[in-house]
Parts: sequence; C-alpha cells; structure tokens
Amino acid sequence: MSKKYKIAVGGMNHESNTFNPIITGENEFVVLRGKEFESKVGDTYNSAKGLYEKLKSYGYDVIPTVFARAVPNGVVSKEFYLKIKNEMIERMKEIGEIDAISLSLHGSMRVQEIGDAEGDLLKSLKEIFKDVPIFASLDMHATITKDMTENCNGYVGYKTAPHIDTYETGAHAAYLTHCYLESGKNVYMSAYKIPILIAGEKSETSVEPMTSMINLLKKEEENPNILAASYLLGFPWADSKDAGVTALVVADDKNIANQCAKKLAAEFWNRKEDFKFHVETYGNTEAINIAINAKERPLYLSDSGDNPTAGAAGDSVDFINDLLKNDLVKQYNKDILYSGFFDPVSCEKCFEAGENADVDIELGGKFDNISKGTVKLNVKVIKLNECYGTYKSKIALVKYQNIFIVITSKHIGFGDNELLHSIGIDEYKCDIVILKLGYLEDCFKPSSKRAIMAASKGASCEILEDLPFNKVPRPIYPLDKNFNIDIEKALIK
Repeated sequence: MSKKYKIAVGGMNHESNTFNPIITGENEFVVLRGKEFESKVGDTYNSAKGLYEKLKSYGYDVIPTVFARAVPNGVVSKEFYLKIKNEMIERMKEIGEIDAISLSLHGSMRVQEIGDAEGDLLKSLKEIFKDVPIFASLDMHATITKDMTENCNGYVGYKTAPHIDTYETGAHAAYLTHCYLESGKNVYMSAYKIPILIAGEKSETSVEPMTSMINLLKKEEENPNILAASYLLGFPWADSKDAGVTALVVADDKNIANQCAKKLAAEFWNRKEDFKFHVETYGNTEAINIAINAKERPLYLSDSGDNPTAGAAGDSVDFINDLLKNDLVKQYNKDILYSGFFDPVSCEKCFEAGENADVDIELGGKFDNISKGTVKLNVKVIKLNECYGTYKSKIALVKYQNIFIVITSKHIGFGDNELLHSIGIDEYKCDIVILKLGYLEDCFKPSSKRAIMAASKGASCEILEDLPFNKVPRPIYPLDKNFNIDIEKALIK
C-alpha cells in the first residue's frame, strides 16, 4: 500500500412502509456522530460495524461521520432527513481530501415529498465529491432506483433472511472499497430489475427457492472477476414506481457484470411461482381455532399484518378483535400472551396506575388506518419496565381475563425475546404466544413447538393483492399474472 487512504463512513438505515400513516421523526431514530460511533455502535448496527472494522483492518484512516437508524415505520420526516443528510455532508467536507466514501444503507428508506432517500443522498454526495468512489452495503429488501445506480460505484446486499449476515455484508462493502483503491482494476456495476413484489415471509433463505438462489449468488462470487453478486428483493409494503426485484453484480469487467446480472434476473423471474409461505398460514379465525386446539406448546402465532419490523404501525386491532370474540378462546383455561401493541397513551395510563392496579384503556387504533377503532378493556397492570432497549421504551405488561398483553411507549419490534425477559416472562413456560411478527425470529425457534401465521390485516399484510397499490409499475407479479417480460429491457440504465 503506497499511501494511507482516508475513508469517510456514514449510514442511514430505515425501512419505510407507505401504508403506515406514522411519520418517522427524530425521536424514533438513534443517531451516532463522529467518535461516538466507535464506542456506541455495539451490536445494534452490525453492517456499519462490519464496514468500519474491515476498513480499519486494511490500515486506512477511517473517519465516522453520521449514522442514523430506526425500527421500520412510516415514511421519514423530510425535516429530519435533510438535517441528517446535510450534517453528514458537512462532516465529510470538514475531513478535507478523502479517497473514498463507504456507507451502510438500507435501500428502502423513503422520505416525505422526496421519496427515494438513498438515491437523493448519493446524488448529493456525487455532486459535491465528484471523483470520489462510493460503495455501500444494503439490506436484502433494498429497492434499487436509477439514482442509486447512477451515483454509487457498487453495492452488496445481505444474503440471509432473517438477516444474520449484516456484519459480514458491511465488511464485504469495505472489501469493494479496498478493491477499487488498491487492485488497479476498474469496477463496474450492473443491475437488472424484474417486476415482482415478494413478501419477506415467502423468501426466507433457509428454504427453497431462496436457498438455491443464494447458493447461485455465492457460486457466481467464486469467479475472481466478480466482486459481489446480490438479489435485492425490494420492500413490498411501499407503494413506489421503483418497486421490483433487482439482480445486481459488481465486477472488474463490464460485460461480465452485465451477463451475470442478466442471468441472475432471468433465473429469479423463472422461479417466481415457487415462492410460497413455508409456515402454516390461515385467516384469523382459522389460525386461532387451530392454535387453541393444538397439542404443541409453546405454540407461536403471528399477527403478521401488523408487524412493526416490516414497518406496520403495531397497533392494528384486526386480530385482537377476532381473538376476543372467539368462543374457543373464552373457554380456554390457560394463559395467552400477546406481544404486543405500540400504544403510548395506554402505556402511560398503566404507569400512572402502577403495578397491581386495575385501569381502563382503549387499546390500539391510534395510528393504523386499515383496521378501524380501538378495543376498550379493563386490565390489571402486572409488570412495568421504565426503560427498555436501544430506543428506551416504556413497557407495560397487563392482563385481561386469560390474556397477557404487552404495551410499549415506543414503536419497537416484538421479535426479541429480551423484551419478554425484561418484564419477567419466560417464553418456554408460555402456552400460546401471539407476536406482531411475520416469520419467527431465531431467538424464539428453540422454544417453539409449532408456529402458525395469521394473514391479518394491517400495513404489512402478507396477502399483497389485498393492499391498495397505486404507484407500482404494472403489470407486476403477483398483482398481475400470465404476462411475460423482455429480460434485455430489464437493465437499469
């Protein structure tokens, strides 16, 4: 290495659900600035951590700027986004001459009035740092746009869902930067987009056809000319003109990049009908009846249409209404756990009442506009946690009849068993656990004897045909069927 390269790093990570009316603002984000990033990144932003640590391992002078991250939610506040974007740019300007920019991005962050956040950010960076190469890691559910391909030298996306290779993907993006700076080779990127919307619960990488598709990516990466190969599946719960699945390849030869990306896109298109739910999936009533009658315990039941980790509001009452009116549930003599509801008003009422108190609440329905109304309950406050997790949420555990309900003050995910542990719940001792979640996260799989998914209503509805899309390009599968595409025209130019 002839010189110690100076690399500016930064990140924005948010999955924006356009069917959720919540505007995601500053209070929902965790922002790490400058040197603060080195001490506080921990395990909450693993792609950024992998990016940073790998670049450091090359002996580079790596300067953190701004990293902003939030739980998936509605579109991001324009005011907050511009504030963070401008701060990142100003911090990069202050560094002086830089040799490369390496970013940890999501790829499906959307902003009020602007739309594609990543494309907007990258376009601004390229206008200012014209000759500086930019490389980035992406979430597997990134939605690739023309602005993104025109203003970045190369991307690499996660290869696992649920995402357990985030650190490795950040490190891979650092490797792309390293190759550009030190190999002396040219770096070319090619991206082909095909018209498919695909729910995450149909694309787990531990089952077919995604197992084969990911193996195909890894096989292509064995070619020394191919630096990265990715399937970016897009985010299905965003109504966008850019919707679709993208096959993206970074290589040291333009023709190799094009041919490989085109082949990968064609293979995905050919297998589109193979993507199915791999967990038992039913309508609400059937899912509840099966869960009550089943012998397996603990049994996990997903309220999938209102999954905060897919950007839903987390307060839809569609499923709980069906649960409360179900005669089998009324006759059930064991406890049911429901985790949970994002409801700051009800949560605060529980804290005001205190543990062991009875309190009237109107649960849910504060944000979600797909299922209407709230649920009026008189509950007993069982356990309170004043400050939980990265986002410092209040947690209230309440009981209504034989149903324990988790209520949070912040919009956080319910796919972490540590949340349950923080209020004294051992998932191994539960009979039926209802989670506002899609596929079962890895932390619950050791305790799960059976998992069922309810195709409930909400902003993360798994039956994509039931959502009110207006902006996605048509035809697009599965909203439209029995149409063909010209793969040559799928290139994002």
